[in-house]
Amino acid sequence: MSTPWISLDRNLSPVQASVKMKNALEAQGRAIVNLGQGAETEKPFGGLATLLTFTAASHPLYNPDMGGNAGVRKAADSWVARFLGIRGKAFVTQSNGREGLNLAMQIAAHQAIEDGQKPVILVPDTSWPMVESMAAKNHIKVVPYKMSKDGFERSIHRAIETHYSTEPDQPIVAIYTNGRHNPTGMQMSAEEMKRLMDYLGQRAERDIAPIMHIADHPYFHACTQRRGTCHLDNGYQDVLVANSKTPWVSLVSFSKALGTARPGLSIIVMRSDLEDKFRSYLSESVGVSYSPEFFQNVEQILAPEYDNAVLQHFAMLQAKYRRNRDSVLKLISGSLPLMEGDPNMTCLLEVPKELLGQTVQCSDGETRTINNVNDLVEYVGNEAGVIIVNNSTKDHAFVRLALAEADSQKFEGGLLAMSAALHKLEGSPRHAPQTAPDTGAKPAADQA
Repeated sequence: MSTPWISLDRNLSPVQASVKMKNALEAQGRAIVNLGQGAETEKPFGGLATLLTFTAASHPLYNPDMGGNAGVRKAADSWVARFLGIRGKAFVTQSNGREGLNLAMQIAAHQAIEDGQKPVILVPDTSWPMVESMAAKNHIKVVPYKMSKDGFERSIHRAIETHYSTEPDQPIVAIYTNGRHNPTGMQMSAEEMKRLMDYLGQRAERDIAPIMHIADHPYFHACTQRRGTCHLDNGYQDVLVANSKTPWVSLVSFSKALGTARPGLSIIVMRSDLEDKFRSYLSESVGVSYSPEFFQNVEQILAPEYDNAVLQHFAMLQAKYRRNRDSVLKLISGSLPLMEGDPNMTCLLEVPKELLGQTVQCSDGETRTINNVNDLVEYVGNEAGVIIVNNSTKDHAFVRLALAEADSQKFEGGLLAMSAALHKLEGSPRHAPQTAPDTGAKPAADQA
């Protein structure tokens, strides 16, 4: 008797749908390789581990200092400058990076919405769907720009000019970038970032409403370590500075870097003149609800004495990402081409149009047609016991793989099983020709 087929819940966000399917498959007693959710599997050790383990009692009062007291905020200012070369005013929150991103979008769009206009944000054409979903919830229209290493600034320039030539009454209020880029891992150079900020600064000087640069750093720990003005070659060093002509906010989440998704730990750093505005917003949201005991530990973690321990932890993770990305390139990219990028916790694979529309006999004896990427995720999970995630856009079919698995044999075994399932699909008859694949993409609100 065959194992019952587990369906992917299309009503959930892509990550949560894959997590639910994983849990259901494991409940059948199956050994599953989880290449879906981007959660780090290795925790810090030694003194870092001790400081990240804390106890705290509930308290009926909110904290009087928004975003941490003066000590932890000063430590955050210094840490972001030492590690990322970003210099501004920092707040610390006991929350994940998405909370800071939500605040940044609200602040960027506020004036346009007050004026009765439709605000616009530019995002990479391979963004993680949560970014677009969050923009929509803040009533911000999303316009994509091409994500590539060559001509990054020119691509944004073209997107701005093209938008204003067709929609002059819809102001671009923000540009969203991140490094390393989620999901491709692509790393922009500081030279490209400087050209972008120079261009935005020139626009601001011409009395055009300034465009806020929202720089998100969910995977900063994957950046190459370096000697010089900062520890990590992240592309933003010496570009985001306190007196920049262009308003900016940078979001540094430790959910992956130090495994702090619970209870949450983020730094929100911004151009100096935005400090009061963010303080006001934080007073109405996550800025007042944190554990002082935890923040005492955080202040120690952010001190220079722990830099070497933090960098050693990052180096261990970086080596794993390089190894696993090489395995993806070797074992799976023949069926699902690996998109341009750099070693990161995640990578992006393209789903060829020819793979969709195939009809295949599955292990439970049923014949199924793989019409879209959701069908493919469901097929790979059931046939190979490998969990992947739909990262499609409106026009392009993609899946995302997480490279966080520390056991290289388990990781490669999952890729081989996935490859076998894909080859079986490739050898099956086509159900119907498709001129444009149905990606099965949908906005997502709760993803990692």
